[in-house]
Amino acid sequence: MEKPKPIWGEAYFWLTVLAGGFFLSLTLWFSFGMDQSIYSYGAWVWKHYHLPPYVGAWDQNFPGIFILHRLALALFGESILGFRIFDFLVQLSCLVMIFHLSRRLSGSARAGFLSGLFYGIYYYGLGNYDTGQRDGYVFWLLLIALVLSLTLKHRTWLRAALVGLVLGFAFLVKPFYGLAWPVFGVWFLLLEIKDRPQRALIGLALFSLACLVPSGLIVLYYEKLGYLRELYRATLWYGFMIYSGAGHDQAAHLWWFRFALTISSISWEAPLLFSAIFIVLRQWKNKNELRDRQLFGVLTSLMAAALICYRLQGKFFPYQLLPFMGLMMIFSGIGWNWIGSKLMEGIEAARRRLLAVAFPLVLILLLIISTNHELILFSIKYDFRNLDRAYLAGMNDSSDLHNSSNNYLVAKKLSSLAGAGDEIEYFGPYPLIAFVLKKKLPSRFCCVQHLLFLPSSGRLGVLQKEWIEEYTAAVIQARPRFFLVSDVFPGQTYIFFNFAANGLKQALREQFPALQKFLDDNYELMAREGVIEIYELRKAAPASPSPGGREPE
Repeated sequence: MEKPKPIWGEAYFWLTVLAGGFFLSLTLWFSFGMDQSIYSYGAWVWKHYHLPPYVGAWDQNFPGIFILHRLALALFGESILGFRIFDFLVQLSCLVMIFHLSRRLSGSARAGFLSGLFYGIYYYGLGNYDTGQRDGYVFWLLLIALVLSLTLKHRTWLRAALVGLVLGFAFLVKPFYGLAWPVFGVWFLLLEIKDRPQRALIGLALFSLACLVPSGLIVLYYEKLGYLRELYRATLWYGFMIYSGAGHDQAAHLWWFRFALTISSISWEAPLLFSAIFIVLRQWKNKNELRDRQLFGVLTSLMAAALICYRLQGKFFPYQLLPFMGLMMIFSGIGWNWIGSKLMEGIEAARRRLLAVAFPLVLILLLIISTNHELILFSIKYDFRNLDRAYLAGMNDSSDLHNSSNNYLVAKKLSSLAGAGDEIEYFGPYPLIAFVLKKKLPSRFCCVQHLLFLPSSGRLGVLQKEWIEEYTAAVIQARPRFFLVSDVFPGQTYIFFNFAANGLKQALREQFPALQKFLDDNYELMAREGVIEIYELRKAAPASPSPGGREPE
């Protein structure tokens, strides 16, 4: 195969960066949903109080995503915008790698342009909550692993080590994607097993060891700090004993329906999927036409692995399909480019040039029109303007139970009332208010729903009850000046989880009776903003100093 010229020498490459980058830039005005606020708050506590995830801020997810948010804090500042800039740059690099892989597979820079642009529009269309998620970073790492594997094809040891480290970190972001390890391992083995079997086996061993290194370093880090038990309880014990057993059975049984619903929820995704399936089947049938059989095999294998991961997770949120959809865009761009080239066959040169411009423009216009109209209206009203207005406006707020705008409004209200030494407590689903105010919550349990998920037994576990007592004691001891209570569980979690109560206020009464009494005896209702009630400590009850007497550094 003739070596193509560098991608930056292609006009279509720069068009991809500009057009796709424009759609990605619209995400800079997105606020935080539940997950992003948990990870950024946890990273902030880690940075300022030297308390790593699960010790400073509790969550059941693996530590890779906290590491990424800690990196975003260091590079771009401790704000919502800082993280969105980080995410924008990550996704922009995904566009570059998608262009490269699509062009390599098809031999067409125009196919690379369509693939990259499709992904930019798709990612923007995910909206406030489904962007900046773990799956987006897994996809980024998978692309890095692919590009490194192709670039270092003749440097066996370096390729095995670097790709193993990248995929090992992807496991730390989302462990389901350990399924990518055998895909790359088999690929590397097949590359050399015929001519140099011993070298191939040693390379496979090195690759396998490198995949384990990131997890090993995390274990050593927590062991050194004396927090290994907390790491185990949050990521392994809770994941297997509580989180995996808290889902409704019907959601798992209808996973294929959820997949179809997610694909069709944005109408333009279905044509992209069908074009991708078409070109995959066509290239599979006409293998002699393939420009890079190995890359084709690895991409289709990773798509299959991504679908398996989607099924194994059992929650079927749209963002969990992102690695599959991102890989699919590579084939979809190739497919629509092939369709366009067929339409131009037999047409005179002048009309062919006109069609070459009009075809992608019409296609892109149809994709934009078919994107969520409320999202487009939000971007028209608030993008490239004041960030506060965008955060306060919210997105799909009438139906968005995450209510990030409501949380941000409360944060802005408290910013003028709470002094430097005043603490807050938020009995709610996520710590956006605490992150915006840069206030450490009294308890490490920054999301109370984690304590209320019912495992398969239908009863709260012994350790959950201990954590409820720990949570209650920490808040009572802190005696924060402001006590916030939300009554909304995050998002559509009732579809996927069993809860110990029908609402957070009910849970406060039934599962946290001592905390409810503390609230009744010491606080008075000051204001109500949306679903959040704001209580203030009565003047006769003095507030205590910050947790442990430690101020942020």
